[in-house]
Amino acid sequence: MLRLYFRLSCGVCKSDRELNGKVVIVTGGNTGIGKELVRDLAKRQAKIILACRSMERGKEAMVDIISETGNQEIYVKKCDISSLQSVRQFCEDVLDSEDQLDVLVCFAGSGAPFGRHLTADGVEMQFATNHLGHFLLVNLLLDLMKATPNSRIVITSSSAHLFGKMDLENISTFDSYISHPFVSYCNTKLANIMFMKELHERLDGTGVAVNAVHPGTIYTNGIRYNKIWYIKLFLTFIAFLYNKSLEEGAQTLVYLAVSHDVDGISGQYFTDCKSAKYNPLADDQNLRKQLWKLSAQLCDSQLKKIFKRKPDDFGHLRFGRNDGQSRVKYNDPDYGHMRFG
Repeated sequence: MLRLYFRLSCGVCKSDRELNGKVVIVTGGNTGIGKELVRDLAKRQAKIILACRSMERGKEAMVDIISETGNQEIYVKKCDISSLQSVRQFCEDVLDSEDQLDVLVCFAGSGAPFGRHLTADGVEMQFATNHLGHFLLVNLLLDLMKATPNSRIVITSSSAHLFGKMDLENISTFDSYISHPFVSYCNTKLANIMFMKELHERLDGTGVAVNAVHPGTIYTNGIRYNKIWYIKLFLTFIAFLYNKSLEEGAQTLVYLAVSHDVDGISGQYFTDCKSAKYNPLADDQNLRKQLWKLSAQLCDSQLKKIFKRKPDDFGHLRFGRNDGQSRVKYNDPDYGHMRFG
């Protein structure tokens, strides 16, 4: 009966909107639900850039999608979302090659095994992959999206965010040991919602919409290769109950990317193609601003390590185009209002 209920309540995007002349970027679009999203958008004739950590797997997905849809405008660019330097290089490439960006889907994500796992930037792996990399990606591409009428940003979260808390002193570096990696995962998924809500406020009046999504629990590689046996068993059971295919799991992502139903809708959390309740912590404006400030400082810190220059020099850094305009702007000494792009 539960399987039947979940089956009947599964949201479906009914929009037949074509995307000719539109440019879309998808992170994590080479496999699973992300690939199904790309497949759908390719059938709508969008120009799609796959931001992939593995160029080999990205090219395999590109060839498969082109072969199935006949859409030749599918491209792969290198982007390891857990690496801030890789994100910067990807954005520089995009800003050099593209004059518009209509849809940006932040789908790439990660879980982690037990223990303390840090990236090369010294950031906890799940926080870096699920939040910080996308924070930098979105902000570096914001000017391009502001220049594109009615552009959309879709940030992938999870219903697991409902169990999340925001421990800003611990979330980015895992300094205080958390007994289970799922706790960190829940916290990073809450960070996704908080980022979306804060970004929504900052984008007021720009014409850029941003929403978050829970695709549903589907039996993907994230479950198939989970190394914690009881978490794998639990998620496999939940996926069995939901009984969603990969194509069905992509429906809310497609809905937020293309549907006229959400024209002008921003700042919402969606599941099954409808607005849903979210963790009330995301409505804490002070906490959201603190998360934004921390995220900006971490991105700034990584940049200083690369160039080893004085803070005053960073106002002149350029990203992408030689148009005389900085892609990184420092408007406040405490970084509370710092914005990228």
